[in-house]
Amino acid sequence: TGVQTCALPISFSKRSVEGDLGVFYNVSKIVEASGGVLEEIGSVDVLPREQDQRDKVRQLTQWAVNVAFWRHAGEIRTAYGAYGRSEVVEGRDLTAVKVVVGTGGALTRLSGGREILSRLWPDPKKRKLLPGKGAKVFLDTRYIMAAAGLMGRHYPEQSLALILESLGCIQTASAGV
Repeated sequence: TGVQTCALPISFSKRSVEGDLGVFYNVSKIVEASGGVLEEIGSVDVLPREQDQRDKVRQLTQWAVNVAFWRHAGEIRTAYGAYGRSEVVEGRDLTAVKVVVGTGGALTRLSGGREILSRLWPDPKKRKLLPGKGAKVFLDTRYIMAAAGLMGRHYPEQSLALILESLGCIQTASAGV
């Protein structure tokens, strides 16, 4: 009557971008995902100048980040079969993730992006396989990862240098540009 654990196969390649959670263009989707908690948000400015607009964008961004992580994280499920009860891992186990990299306008253009990425909702049931508190958080501060990734095929060393600089991992002569 012991508990057996097994993992189901999952695809190695998985997109990490949640297109429907873009803070500036899909406010209604994030509000919907919040179950009405963010109903009072209304609309937000793409370039928020006022403090109340920036606060709204941070709230939306926190929800979008958490929804994205919860979508990507697998879960431990209980299955019953011929051999009794088994714990089955469904989806991606993110508990071993040591580095989280954030990019996107809301995370990189407003202050507080690192903090938002560091504040994941805990799972009260302890079934979601989310990254632990010890994961290091980096931000694509120059919002350049997409462009650097595209140029990487022809200029891999320069592309890597741009990405590492944007993440704050190295200092280069162009850092002040």
